Amino acid sequence: MITVRRYRKTDAELWNDFLETSRTNSFLFSRSFMEYHGDRFEDHSLMVFDDGHLVGLFPANINDKKLVSHGGLTYGGFVTAKDVAVKKSLRYLVELVSFSNKAGIEKILFKQSPSFYSSVSQDEIDYAMFLAEAKMYRVDISFAVNQQMNPRIKYQERRSRAIKKAKKNGVVILEVQDFSPFWNEILIPNLQRRFGVDPVHSLTEITYLAANNSGKIRQFEARQNNVLLAGTTIFETP
Repeated sequence: MITVRRYRKTDAELWNDFLETSRTNSFLFSRSFMEYHGDRFEDHSLMVFDDGHLVGLFPANINDKKLVSHGGLTYGGFVTAKDVAVKKSLRYLVELVSFSNKAGIEKILFKQSPSFYSSVSQDEIDYAMFLAEAKMYRVDISFAVNQQMNPRIKYQERRSRAIKKAKKNGVVILEVQDFSPFWNEILIPNLQRRFGVDPVHSLTEITYLAANNSGKIRQFEARQNNVLLAGTTIFETP
């Protein structure tokens, strides 16, 4: 018997344990990451069970009778086990939609996670959307390089020259634990000057997220004579 219910805070360990063995093990779906902005996004995540066993997760928030997966994350989607059969996955999605309809949900906005985050094909999700006559409202471009398959990818010539020039001039790359220099000296001023916006995450938020997702959020800086020149923030997903 397939059943669907809303996530409860007491489900955190069950949710995270299932996520770690799922086909889409993105730490953005972990409860420690999702709940940092609980004051801005009303959680309405769903859990699907088959004969009492957890078989699917739907990270989502609710906004004016719209179920969004997920308004506070870069992407969302339906998370299942690696070995789930296509027919089963489709049945789980049907039950999830049926449960939402009965709960008064009028619309479901579904931001599917990029395919390279999944260990197996996600074609059944696309097929389910087709069967449901879903409407595509947005398409984003994602890009990934498989370094295991292409360990010796060559840089563009101009980038190779830039790297050599940086090394020659004593520019060093450091991994640091303190996000504040990059946020305050580089990121915020540049975003404000060029686009008139603030970072997606405030300094307080990124510091909190890094502390509660150990090793998953890393900060790198480029310095010359200890002067900060540039930096990048890495979100690592297995």
